Amino acid sequence: MNSTHIVPRGKGDDEAIENLRRASLAEIKANADELLTWTQDVNWPIAPAVIEVLLQHAEHLTDNFVKVLQSDDGLWEYFFILNVIAELPELPPSILQELRRIANTPTAEEVREEASIEARLLLEARGLR
Repeated sequence: MNSTHIVPRGKGDDEAIENLRRASLAEIKANADELLTWTQDVNWPIAPAVIEVLLQHAEHLTDNFVKVLQSDDGLWEYFFILNVIAELPELPPSILQELRRIANTPTAEEVREEASIEARLLLEARGLR
């Protein structure tokens, strides 16, 4: 078994979280899409720790973050806006563009899961409407 895995294998994989906290930027970037799947439900015990590490490297993960905002999973987008994007001190142009799309021309899924509402609220809170 690889003792340095950084992508959790389950909801209680504390070893992966400890490894993730010590991982290099290159390791995090190489596994970013897999790590982001652990942000789908913030009720999972390891989700807050994964989010914390991803936020520390957010400036290098913008493209990965945009992929989440372009997913077909409105509920994930909702949680991602609320728990990750809202924590960014500044919104990079590509993320801002996706937030505006979600707020102004959302998909049916984004409306149903209220991602469009969260996007609008975040933009308004930051004076970026």
